Amino acid sequence: MEKFRCFQCKNYLSLPPIVNLPDGNSLCGICSVSAEETTRKELAFENFLKTLLYPCKFKDIGCKERLKFGEVQDHDANCIYHPRICPVSSSCTWEGSIPEMPNHFANYHSDLIAKKMAFESADEDQSGCILACVDGMNGILKYYYDVSTRNLHYHIYHLNTDVQEMKVKISVINDADPEYRLDLKEDSLPFFNNSFYKDFSEILNPKPLALHSLFPVLNNPDYVRINMELRIVKSGESEQFVDYNLIKDLKCSWCLGYLLPPLYKNTTLGSPICFYCHNQFAEVECELNEELIEKVKKTNFPCRWRGCETIKHGVNLVDHELSCKLRMFMCPVCNEDMIKRECVISHVQQHGSYFENKVQIRTMLQENRIWKLFTLKNHHIIYISCEFQITHTSHIATPKSQFYFILNSVYKFKNDTTLIIQFEHDHCKTNFKIEMKPSMNRTVSLENLPPCFKNDKEILVVFQI
Repeated sequence: MEKFRCFQCKNYLSLPPIVNLPDGNSLCGICSVSAEETTRKELAFENFLKTLLYPCKFKDIGCKERLKFGEVQDHDANCIYHPRICPVSSSCTWEGSIPEMPNHFANYHSDLIAKKMAFESADEDQSGCILACVDGMNGILKYYYDVSTRNLHYHIYHLNTDVQEMKVKISVINDADPEYRLDLKEDSLPFFNNSFYKDFSEILNPKPLALHSLFPVLNNPDYVRINMELRIVKSGESEQFVDYNLIKDLKCSWCLGYLLPPLYKNTTLGSPICFYCHNQFAEVECELNEELIEKVKKTNFPCRWRGCETIKHGVNLVDHELSCKLRMFMCPVCNEDMIKRECVISHVQQHGSYFENKVQIRTMLQENRIWKLFTLKNHHIIYISCEFQITHTSHIATPKSQFYFILNSVYKFKNDTTLIIQFEHDHCKTNFKIEMKPSMNRTVSLENLPPCFKNDKEILVVFQI
């Protein structure tokens, strides 16, 4: 296996397309994008590499997974042995894997460990982090309470690598009179991931709890106590059975797939549409049919991707389908909709250049240029079109020079992706920055840039997603 490593990054040749340099060395699919020399695809060699199983890059610290060609990148990003910084203190210099976290907490953050995940509201904003270790179950809670709105924002994760599924039950209790309490519906508990490190404003769909709306039911207390109880889902409770007679009528009116929540309604047709389709319409509203909403929440559905045997409640299935290893992708350019995950990079490279997080292009200001860029973020293909155009007008002596930007994806989900475009030049360190969201078009004229940009014959445009 050591023979099959990328000449540039030294990782295994496990991501397509595999290309060959003039000197005979091979590059992986990631490094081939930035290759300055002329390369050629090695299809026969790539077909051979597809027959191998690759070890995880963290095999030396405990991971025993063996991965197919094209699966390594996704696995490495989510591997439980991927070194992570301490999640509870920015001043802590510890780095380690998820299985090592409970021991680190016990040794260095024992003051945050509690038998229960419980805290009280106060007269001022409060935030905190609580570690729970109860009957062998390890969990970590991050919360923020806004006293002005009486809203609680929180994220809670479990750290149990040997557990298939866990749930959390939240209780809100009148602190002065515990007889007044509300036990909220149990919710699935996600395994620890990198979103824990983000601020709530940056997390997609953070967990909100509008405590102010519960106060009347709790006899209007001055303070409330919030308890969070963890439990492991037993095998007999797992989502295993699908009632196909029931779900045959729970279909999206647009894509004809199963109705996965949250549900919406096409205001023109008045028919229900699923989570995937709601942003395909200019006018939609939330579905208010409580019976339908409750049925979809509690019903088991099979994963839509052929070959996957996963069965989950509707409310849990969307996250799985987006990250499913058997998922097929749709190209936002040619609308090819049967692209395997391991073939995404090689496919989009037929239309333009692939990049991971950041890419820069340099262009002369005296010529028209078009660039097509692609990346894969939040389980979606993101397409960026950039055109630099010089327009000559007979009645104006100076030609008009403009950049045209388009950011798009197949599923136009809101607030999950931001493109930062920064203009730089060699004359000085002055730069100019703009931000774009999916489905946006943006025009930037050279006249909009700082005056010093006119002193150079070329400009550097940096894209960061």
